[in-house]
Amino acid sequence: MTRAACTSTLNYYQGLIPIVVEAYSADVIATLILLKKEIEGKTGATIKMTIVGATEAHLLVEEIAEANIGIIFKPSRPFPAVWEQRRVCVHPATLALVHAFLYVT
Repeated sequence: MTRAACTSTLNYYQGLIPIVVEAYSADVIATLILLKKEIEGKTGATIKMTIVGATEAHLLVEEIAEANIGIIFKPSRPFPAVWEQRRVCVHPATLALVHAFLYVT
């Protein structure tokens, strides 16, 4: 591994650069939460993470807030076009609740 690559990876572990992951389903988001907690537990470092997409984030609001993970909704007003997106949150009032509990980036 090159010196630049090591320095870049170290910036993630030190929380200087956020790790941005594109994820839409609650299953993948839950796995990312567990992965973040595991790495933080083993290294003792705080990792900044932001999830882009997050159409099913409303199912894991408390877990995401507890893990201090940022969210970027993409698209901002999702619509379930395929079966895998069936649990998408499309009601603006529900999105407002999600915004109230989460740090939305």
